[in-house]
Amino acid sequence: MENVNSIRKRINKSKKNLIFNILSVICGALSIVLGVLIYMKKDQNASFLKNNFNVDTNFIDTNTKIDSFLNSIFTFRLTSSKTQTVASNVTYLQMEEKNFFSCEGNQIPALDSGIVYYVHQEEDASYTILVEYQNDILVGYYNVSDPVVKVYDQIKKGDYIASYENSFKALFKQNGKLTAYDKLY
Repeated sequence: MENVNSIRKRINKSKKNLIFNILSVICGALSIVLGVLIYMKKDQNASFLKNNFNVDTNFIDTNTKIDSFLNSIFTFRLTSSKTQTVASNVTYLQMEEKNFFSCEGNQIPALDSGIVYYVHQEEDASYTILVEYQNDILVGYYNVSDPVVKVYDQIKKGDYIASYENSFKALFKQNGKLTAYDKLY
């Protein structure tokens, strides 16, 4: 009888150890995957790999696909259908160069209520900002400086987004198609 009890104890111990070992392997694998994803995001040009292992690669396309996938899963849209009247209209003054604009002052105001989806500093120290406004209007602001918004900020009509020196570039997309600024409102 003692032999049967000692065998049962060993079996129970091995089951507990097996579950612990499986969970340990899963946590270790998730830690490695998370570490690789963080590295890919922080070093998009893979300079560490190029300098130390002579591997010529980059992660820009991979990061774009991952961001696109995550944005499709975690989409934050304005649910309020209430419209607010603002005292003055927000207008951009079109410059002679294609897709370049200016405003009163050197601050870029939001065209409408929306959500900031992308803020990125470029190599030339300028910023690129992507804002989705109501009515499925997506606007990319380029060559801007000193952004006052961050990713997933909800903005209202007239809120300042960033500043610019002489002009800023803006591309407008409505219903998935590039459109001219004067055809939006």
